Amino acid sequence: MLLAFLSSGCLLDRSGTGLRDAAPPSLDAGAGVDAGRSDAGHDAGVDSAVPIPDSCVATMETCNGLDDDCDGIADDELTRMCGNACGTGVETCTLGTWGGCTVPEPETEVCDNIDNNCNGLIDDDVTRPCSNDCGEGLEACTGGVWGACSVGPPEPELCDNVDNDCNGMVDEMLSLSCTATSGCGPVMGTSVCVGGTYGPCDALLPAEVCNGVDDDCNGTIDDGAGCPCILRHLRGSAYLFCTARESWTGAQAACRALGYELITINDSEENIFARQGLGMDLVDDWWIGVSDRATEGTWVWSFGSSSFSGWASGEPNASNRAHDCGAIEDGSNGFEDYGEWSDHTCSENNPYVCESR
Repeated sequence: MLLAFLSSGCLLDRSGTGLRDAAPPSLDAGAGVDAGRSDAGHDAGVDSAVPIPDSCVATMETCNGLDDDCDGIADDELTRMCGNACGTGVETCTLGTWGGCTVPEPETEVCDNIDNNCNGLIDDDVTRPCSNDCGEGLEACTGGVWGACSVGPPEPELCDNVDNDCNGMVDEMLSLSCTATSGCGPVMGTSVCVGGTYGPCDALLPAEVCNGVDDDCNGTIDDGAGCPCILRHLRGSAYLFCTARESWTGAQAACRALGYELITINDSEENIFARQGLGMDLVDDWWIGVSDRATEGTWVWSFGSSSFSGWASGEPNASNRAHDCGAIEDGSNGFEDYGEWSDHTCSENNPYVCESR
């Protein structure tokens, strides 16, 4: 009776009457071969009463852990195509199991200039946290290199209503030099940043003082300066009508102490202005800046020069050599003419008129 057994993937004949069993003993004596295969492990060269498979019917090799094609090797050199998002490769059958695809599996993307997750993009969405004095942010990878932190580093403070240096204060201690234009020319000052905008220039014009000068450059001399005498102006000049009584030289010194001089009268307009000055009255003569103290008969002005003459009739009185200083008459005496000049003894104490230089 023929019995067929399926062993190791081969169809074996164990009847003991097969073609190979009729072979010479040299081919089947414990070390012989059946159909070119070693008997070792099959029948050890002895035909027993129990049929032992001794021939293999070859079939196509498959990945099942068996020697389907009867070449003595199970799953020998079986491969097949494999692939994933990273590409196409080959995998091998081992002990009935497919594995070992030559294409690596997708991995987590890292900053290495490689498409680790095989999505067609390199270093995509790869970030890491970063921080500095200005806060916390992220830095992104590009081409395998980490870029700048999304939170910028502290920078010099700017006038932009932003805490650029990240010290918790905005626009602190920011100012610029600036120039203000005045009648005296440019004046330096400072503009301070507030709320992202530089404010007006704080250039301060000099404070006006009583010195015969337009200190604040507003076009008016000594206005608001608190001069000790009545202040009036004519044609850009300032005049002080001082009611305190002084000798002619005392009046000259008092005027000069304030940066003024005893008045020099240049024309009839100025002469009328002087005699009508605020505080002028009819009980005092007023010193003006003319005298012949240096040379008798030669009348000169204390400051500057003038060809204008306002002398009263018969004045100056050449016969009285002691009268060396000029004054505007108050008209209180019958022989005096109000508002005209006359010569007086310089030691008299009279009010006086000062003029800015």
